[in-house]
Amino acid sequence: MAFAVLLALAAVCSGQAARPDAGLVRQAGDLFGTLPEVMVSPDNPVTPAKVALGKTLFYESRISIDGTVSCARCHPLSLYAVDGLTKSVGNRCRTSDRNAPTVFNAAAQISAHWVGNRMSVEDQARQALVGGPSFGMASYEAAEARLRAIPGYEALFQKAFPGQPEPVTAANFALAVGAFERTLVTPAPFDAFLGGNGPALDDLQKAGLKDFIETGCANCHNGAYFGGRSYQKFGVIEPYWKRTLSPDIDRGRYLVTKSEADDYVFKVPGLRNVQMTSPYFHDGSVGRLSDAVWIMGQVQLGADLAEARVKGIVAFLHALTGKVAAGALEVPILPAAEAATVDPRPGPVPAPAAGLSPNEDLMQEHALLSRVLLVYEEIVRRAENGDRPNPDILKQAAGIIRHFVEQYHEKLEEEQVFPRFGTSGPLADLVSVLLEQHRAGRVLTGRILERADALANKETGERQKLLDDIRAFIRMYRPHASREGSVLFPAFRGLLPAKEFLDLGDRFEAKEHEALGAEGFEGQVALVAELEKRLGIGDLRQYTPKRAPSP
Repeated sequence: MAFAVLLALAAVCSGQAARPDAGLVRQAGDLFGTLPEVMVSPDNPVTPAKVALGKTLFYESRISIDGTVSCARCHPLSLYAVDGLTKSVGNRCRTSDRNAPTVFNAAAQISAHWVGNRMSVEDQARQALVGGPSFGMASYEAAEARLRAIPGYEALFQKAFPGQPEPVTAANFALAVGAFERTLVTPAPFDAFLGGNGPALDDLQKAGLKDFIETGCANCHNGAYFGGRSYQKFGVIEPYWKRTLSPDIDRGRYLVTKSEADDYVFKVPGLRNVQMTSPYFHDGSVGRLSDAVWIMGQVQLGADLAEARVKGIVAFLHALTGKVAAGALEVPILPAAEAATVDPRPGPVPAPAAGLSPNEDLMQEHALLSRVLLVYEEIVRRAENGDRPNPDILKQAAGIIRHFVEQYHEKLEEEQVFPRFGTSGPLADLVSVLLEQHRAGRVLTGRILERADALANKETGERQKLLDDIRAFIRMYRPHASREGSVLFPAFRGLLPAKEFLDLGDRFEAKEHEALGAEGFEGQVALVAELEKRLGIGDLRQYTPKRAPSP
């Protein structure tokens, strides 16, 4: 007996006594592994100079179309790199398609974004520059021009990318931001537990960890980041929206791949810091972590988790809340920009003396209308081919019609152009018809906005009504705009003295910015260009016949 006691004491003193958590630690170690200090990439080696530049650029908003958007806007580090909104708000107060995931512990995941349409954090940073709801720049070249106009960046880019003749590029912007994000690792109490510190987790958290594994949560939420390694259907047992009560049904990765196998498939989110990153899921539809856990049991595992089990799992998830490095939370001082005033309108801005005449102004607005009609036509074409186009694209296109065409352009015509023709002149009948079509168009736009979600439904009746309204709008506005441009506007010029005609052009310009903000017409062009890009119809060359007609 005495000998056995001595052996036990010796084992304790030498640290060899069996720990009660040893089995759980081994099991968790096999499933989750060790969190790295830096999320390395062979394609983007992390260097101190690159990280320092990336951190500065993370806070840089002057390279967005309206000067308000930076990476930190949607990913404020003090909020664990999420903004706390259901869906993020970008330039010109545009709402993103999905909830902003945290960038902490994200750089080593399978891809970026919920649907994997960004291959890496570097790819995400680069594409954000021209993303419609993000920075919204018209092109990568426009973003580069903004950066080069800020004198202090040249030296920072040269230091981060030595030897390059022109280092200030969109590609290097992405590499620098990506390098910074690769350092955003947050070790948590769970990691201390995995390293042998048993008291790092309390008894409830240990029970929650065990339940997290045994219930099946770890089947998808595994690896060092507790997810981010695969794509999975959201709603294996039943449609997710029946439990999340989501206002809109998102088809997920299908919208990227167009494969039915990817319907409602999303990237499995990493769960590190999940306690701090509410609201949850791709659409931010659930605000409480306990509700999110219960819903996942229902729709993914077919398990109606009892309150005590949910409580334990949630307690364990709290142990994934990590420490943010103090250096990451220090906000950098950005380079001064005395020589780089941010104009929210893309492209060159004409001097006041080089303003457009009223007719030129109205005609370029007709050109924009034609581009929106092309978007409408592409949506109809895809729907007729059996596809289910994204309703959000239709809503945004109809929103441009409502806001720009109807509430600005047509209002301008009705107040400043149509009254000049009187009620009995040679073009009075034409003006009457045009005005009648304005009213009809507003009705059609209202119905299109109300029925837009029918694009994603299989219910053919409501969908067919929507398509009929879109066709009717296109059919009416093609000849409408042509008749105004070729008949009414030339006649309008002849009704006014030259000075009054030119002065009216200045008033049109003032009303444009009063109605549309500082970005004016150019901002609307950028919005339409983004819709064309999303539909894949932005390249003008695709409209050229493959075989040129014979001379």
